[in-house]
This record gives sequence, structure tokens and C-alpha cells, in this order.
Amino acid sequence: RKPSRSANRKSRLTVAWIILLIMVSGSMHWLAHYEELITTAIGERHRIVLNDGTTIDMNTDTVLRMELLGLTRRITIEQGEALFKMGDERFRPFIVHSGNGTLRDIGTEFNVVRRENKTTVAVLEGLVEVKLDNPASAMKMLQGGQQLSYSQNEISNISQIDTESVIAWRKSRLIFRDTPLNEVIHQINRYHLRPIRLGDSQLSELTVSGEFNSADRNGLIRALKVLFSLSSSELDDTTVLYTEK
Repeated sequence: RKPSRSANRKSRLTVAWIILLIMVSGSMHWLAHYEELITTAIGERHRIVLNDGTTIDMNTDTVLRMELLGLTRRITIEQGEALFKMGDERFRPFIVHSGNGTLRDIGTEFNVVRRENKTTVAVLEGLVEVKLDNPASAMKMLQGGQQLSYSQNEISNISQIDTESVIAWRKSRLIFRDTPLNEVIHQINRYHLRPIRLGDSQLSELTVSGEFNSADRNGLIRALKVLFSLSSSELDDTTVLYTEK
């Protein structure tokens, strides 16, 4: 006995509803809004691996907000430093916000540092589009080996990078090339709870070149004392460096 016409129609409607439910379920998956705040403590590093193989390496004292909304993956760096290496899922946009700027990945590996109101973007490989929120600011395109910095209403010229120095932190290294001593002190303090400060403002004009272990605070202090004939004293929760008299 052949099925009736109404039975066939009902069967087709059932199949259609199943397909529709599958499609809606899939759409809801893509449209779902996922958000997470991820932090690292002073001296800590952390790696995030997304489903497509994209990796995000977070440096010390970093606050990062990750949002997955529909087809868009959006990262906001509240403070600190992160290295992004893109995976295989190229049809999903990957956007990084830092301060008042937006970075759009175009298949690449790039490092972002946010320090107070200044962001520095260094591209190791591929291309990154940088655009400030200010409509009057022109978009700039960075390629491998280039970097720029921006703040509230300013964006720097593009310059070349020392790639080894940019990613040295992943191996617990600090590399300085004629770096002012006050900046060296700032970099050391990023990795340690007990800060170092200069007891003489004139010392900040000195420059440092060399490679150091970021985890070895005592070794770093000894090296600076020998390099510049300095003395040190412990004051409350701070180590003070000053010129020997």
C-alpha cells in the first residue's frame, strides 16, 4: 500500500523542520557572544590557544579581554603585552583593540604593548592595519619588520624593528640597545613585585646595551651597579640605586 499524499507532505515537513532546526542551532552557535577577562600576575606568562590554532602569548602584568561574537574575534588589551600568531581560520576577522586604536590582522604574527596611554605595535610577519578611532587619522599598514606607536591623537611614523629584542621576553630575556637607564628600570620593574628606582635623576641619561635574564632581579641590580659604579640601598619596599660618593 502506497503512503498517502498527506503522509508524504507531513514527512517532508518533518524533514524540513529538522533541517531548519539544525541551521538555526548552527547560526546560534556562530552568533553566541562569549567574553572572558584573562590576566597575568607580575612575573607570570600565559598562552591562549584558539580552536583554529591561533596563539596569544601574554607577558607579565597583562590584562586582556577576549570576545567571540558571531564571525568576529575581538581582543582588547587593557594593559601589558601580548604576542599574536594567527591560525588557519582566515574567514573569521581577528581584531585587536588597544587604547584608542584598532588593529586588523591580515595573516600575520605581531606584538602589542600597551603602556599607560601609549600602544606600540610590532609586526614580525605578514601585515597589520592600524587605525585610530579619530576619523581624521589616516590608516597605516605595517608589514613584517616594522613597528609604530600611537597615543590619544597621535600616530608615529613607521620604523624598523629589532625582531630579537621584540620577542626576547618569551625566553625571559631583556635586550637593550643604547636604552636610557630609566627605561631599563621600568622594564625590570615589570617583572618583579619589589621595584627599583633611581636616587639621582641624572642617572636616567645613561644608556644600557646588553642582554639580561628578566627573572634574575639581583643579577640585574649587580650588573647595573658594576656598569655605572653605583651603590644601592633598601628603602621600605624599594631598592634605590645612586652614584657612589
